[in-house]
Order: sequence, then C-alpha cells, then structure tokens
Amino acid sequence: MIGSQSAGPPGLDIAGMRRRLLDARAALQAASTGSADSRDPVTLDQTSVGCLSRMDAMQQQAMALATGRWR
Repeated sequence: MIGSQSAGPPGLDIAGMRRRLLDARAALQAASTGSADSRDPVTLDQTSVGCLSRMDAMQQQAMALATGRWR
C-alpha cells in the first residue's frame, strides 16, 4: 500500500517524509514564482546603445584625426 505505515521498513515515517517533501516542493515552487521576473529576457535599451555607438564613432574620429596629425 502506497503512503501507509506498513509499506516501508519498521520505524520509517513515510507520512512524515511525504509531508516534508511536499513542503519542500511548495517552497521551491514559491521561490521559482518569486524569481520569474529575473528570468525574463533582457530588453535592449535602444537609447543607451545609440549613445554608446555615437561615443564609439566620436572616439574613432578623434583617433583618425590624431593619426592624421602624427603622420
């Protein structure tokens, strides 16, 4: 018989183990639900990418100007 005291070896608390396992599963499910937002795909912020691209282009321009002066 599944879930009864007589199913396991003498002295084994099957019902208590089942309760602890179910409690652990509930805690894991609650933790998983609570962290669902942090697992969502990351959204790309177009404004910061544009800013970084402009900064990179300005840096490349300054390097080209400096190289031109050095030659």
